[in-house]
Amino acid sequence: MNIKTKLLLTLTGLTVSTVLIAIVVLQVVATDRSEQALIESSDQQMISVRETMKNQIAAAAEEQSAVSEEINKSIVNITEISKETANGTEQTTIASNDQARLASELKTMVNQFKVGSS
Repeated sequence: MNIKTKLLLTLTGLTVSTVLIAIVVLQVVATDRSEQALIESSDQQMISVRETMKNQIAAAAEEQSAVSEEINKSIVNITEISKETANGTEQTTIASNDQARLASELKTMVNQFKVGSS
């Protein structure tokens, strides 16, 4: 996995986290607006609805936070796997270069023992 792919994966995870945070902020703003409207009303039923909404939003925010944490963990895992893959690719390249060098040396040695054909 090349650096561009790693960066794209990281940015994708960060973008998802940013969207989740924006959703939570919008929910908080919506809750504040709902709360202001409910404060103006003295109806007990509206107060109960407000509490229910706040609890639901709080639960949703907790769930989104957990999802965001899982996404971040996945990004860390992807980064580690990418590093390991890059390491393995580097080792494979080194081994391939060594094999090519040894093959060239072997060919030179074998050519020294060839009997000319006439």
